[in-house]
Amino acid sequence: MNVNTFYPAEPLVRLLSDGREIRLEEDFSLATTEEIYTVPKGFIANGSSFPRILWALTGGPLTGKHRLASIIHDWLCTERKISWQQAHKIYYLGCLIGGVDKLRARSFYDALVVAGIKWNPDGSDIVTSDWDDELDLEMIGG
Repeated sequence: MNVNTFYPAEPLVRLLSDGREIRLEEDFSLATTEEIYTVPKGFIANGSSFPRILWALTGGPLTGKHRLASIIHDWLCTERKISWQQAHKIYYLGCLIGGVDKLRARSFYDALVVAGIKWNPDGSDIVTSDWDDELDLEMIGG
């Protein structure tokens, strides 16, 4: 298997009736210089690992040149076997492999670092800090 590529290049998916989710009908992998990340057949992806508020920036998680990276990222964020930082970096690499230009891929990555899903080493969710809660309240006029 070559490195820095998706296998297969276009995964076989089934569009699900809710209009947002897809189910892999075969294993789908991203091979990097360090690891092969394989999403198993049957996994349901919906882009939920990418903050919905940022979809305006990306055009939606399952559209465009970053959609294959989104499938891998959804799985990494579901499984949580690696750090969230590594998962977001793999998404960035997947964007580049998929043909997203470097500046746009970097903006997607930065958005994930700021607003994306994060977890502790044991896989539990990172609880937002009091400061974040206060900022959220300020932003909505609370």
